[in-house]
Parts: sequence; C-alpha cells; structure tokens
Amino acid sequence: MFSVQSAYLKFHSTETAPSSRRRSFWCSGAALALLDLSAAFDTVDHQLLLLEILRHRFCVTDSSLAWFASYLSDRSQVFHINSTSSDVFYLDCGVPQGSVLGSKIFITYTEDVDDVFDTHNIQHHGFADDKQIHVASTRSQVHTVTWRLSECIADVTDWCDSRRLQLNSTKTELMWFGTSSSLRGLSLFDKSLAVGDVNLQTVE
Repeated sequence: MFSVQSAYLKFHSTETAPSSRRRSFWCSGAALALLDLSAAFDTVDHQLLLLEILRHRFCVTDSSLAWFASYLSDRSQVFHINSTSSDVFYLDCGVPQGSVLGSKIFITYTEDVDDVFDTHNIQHHGFADDKQIHVASTRSQVHTVTWRLSECIADVTDWCDSRRLQLNSTKTELMWFGTSSSLRGLSLFDKSLAVGDVNLQTVE
C-alpha cells in the first residue's frame, strides 16, 4: 500500500508521484488516467471503517478499536454564513482532512482498491485522495490500452460504491505520453476513453 502512496507519508512528497514513472512514460509511451474522488474525506463510513476494515482487514481489536470508535464518535458540524449559523449536524461519516490521524485513516479506508488495480494488472500510484493509473502503450496498442483502462475504472466505480465513495467522472482525466510523432498519429477517437456514459476528458 504505502510504496505507491504519496502525501501523508515521510519521503513521499509531491515529487514522488510524477517521478516514479517518468522514464517509462517518455521512453515507451503510456496512457495515464487521473481518478478524482468527490468529497472523499467527508464520506468515510464510520461503521464500515471500524467493523470491516480495521477489525477484519487489519485485526484492530479490543481497546485499540475502542479508541478509534471514541475518536470518531460524537462528531458534529455547524455551518456559518455571515452572522447566521445552522443547526448542529451529528456525523456518522467523514474524518477531518486537516488532522494528522484523519489522513492515515483515509488511506487505510481505501487501501484495498489496490486489489482492483492488481486484478487488471494496471500500475497505479496514489496522491492524497486521488489515484493515478497508467499502462505502457505503443501506437499499435492504443485500443487495447483504452479498453483495459475502461474496464479497470468501471470496477473502481463499483468499489467506490461499496465504500460510500464516488468517482467524479467530470474531473477524471486522461493523458497520453509519447514521442511527438506517435502522439500526432493518434486521432481523437483513438485517445477517447468511455466510462459508462461518460467520455473522459483528454488533456495535454
């Protein structure tokens, strides 16, 4: 998990994500999909986190599990607009994004998405709450690569549903790497990637 996760970890900065695959991108060409999750920290399900993930996947039990339960329980929020305040809302989901523990909880909550990428044999890297997936591609392999990415992202969407997370398809982007001549040879159709009813935006 941590070897492919940047942000929130020592020696895993903003530089490690792009530098990890830079050489293979330019030498052989690749397709890179940048997956964006909507309000990811706000939708961490407390019960799912405590019972299924911490207890069963990471074997956190007894007083340690009770400590996490105490940390997550009785959280509330109030919205302030000018001089007006809303009622108090008690939360059964979400972790504080700016806290030290909140970020660790989030990457623990989403750790098993790696299994989805491994099933499709697609390389990946995480940065904070975003995921990057990439496949090496020559010009002749473009259609196979886009199909593989599309199938993988569809399964990631299903995984998100199981976590009460949502993949933001309007902010998920596709980028192609390669030599100038190989990229000029790709048509818009070649470079397009459909996920469900949405065609991902191709960016330079």
